[in-house]
Amino acid sequence: MKTEMIKVKDLKPYEKNARKHEAADVAAIAESIKAFGFNDPVGVWGPQNVIVEGHGRVLAAKQLGITEVPCIRLDDLTDEQRRAYALAHNRTAELSTWDAEVLPLELEDCPSYDMTDFGFDIGLPKDRAQIARTILEGRVHREENVGEVLFHNVFSEFVGNERRVIERREENSGLTRRFLVSCGIGFDAAVCEQVESSRFKNVLNKLHVGKLIYIAVAIRMILRCPMQTFKITLRGRSALPGAADVPSPELVMEKKNTLFAVGMNHRYEGGGFQFCPHARPDDGSVDFCMASPASRLQFFQVFPKAYSGDHVKFDLITQDRAEEITMETELPSWVHTDGEIHFTSTKITLRTLPQKIRFLM
Repeated sequence: MKTEMIKVKDLKPYEKNARKHEAADVAAIAESIKAFGFNDPVGVWGPQNVIVEGHGRVLAAKQLGITEVPCIRLDDLTDEQRRAYALAHNRTAELSTWDAEVLPLELEDCPSYDMTDFGFDIGLPKDRAQIARTILEGRVHREENVGEVLFHNVFSEFVGNERRVIERREENSGLTRRFLVSCGIGFDAAVCEQVESSRFKNVLNKLHVGKLIYIAVAIRMILRCPMQTFKITLRGRSALPGAADVPSPELVMEKKNTLFAVGMNHRYEGGGFQFCPHARPDDGSVDFCMASPASRLQFFQVFPKAYSGDHVKFDLITQDRAEEITMETELPSWVHTDGEIHFTSTKITLRTLPQKIRFLM
């Protein structure tokens, strides 16, 4: 079957097309074309190039300013066959369903893409009345951990709306912050602080290249972030998948030349990094990762592998799982919760709260 390029202006929408395309549907198709290209040819019929299937893709092409699209000719169909095929093509696509167990895993394995752009959101139906009925049923569909970090002391505070740092020394502060995905101290938090302080962030975001500033700042902070001794106390430990049972429910360790430590409820955090590739959001524990390279060059070599989770294969990486984790540093270091910066500290404790977030959808 051959494809040919036809100008969009020469394609004729079928006037009795029974398939409707809402603005949100067309926008999702357009995002897919922008991300992956126009890989699904439009089916056309007859000398007037009547669209048999692909009306949504043509609308998206117009929205994107695309002037030519790949097409396949269906001229071997009779007029009745063409009409029947258009209906069958759209209807059969509706008959299949998603595997509820596999789909979330596949979505997690595409961290570089915001899949909500393509219509993969939290699964809400478009019918608002149906949404209301589902919520009123009161049935919990899933539950997820809520993490909490306790700041044992505070040395400085990041004032977000002013993008500046102020001195604020407090011992036994008792301050807490909550997180859903991750909480880290050291290098990754320092990157967040530098990005939030940068005047270039908003400019690059408007140009849709906001990730560039994270890459640039990360490279700079690898060179500048202090490598220091971390003391870690893990309480209520449990074994990671594929590992032997833990010999002791509590572990205290010190690591020199450490750049950062992070606790995670989810396997991915901002930028698509899998610092804790085995983390699960509903197990009541916090997965732990710490990087203690022999040199900054070694960290440069291993750090990119965190995109795939393969960094855990290297000796400079320590990983564990526990109900409560205390992290202590030699120097006051920035702490982030889900990428938000609040304070510098030399001692924090992470845990999951007994209450979970309950999702009714």
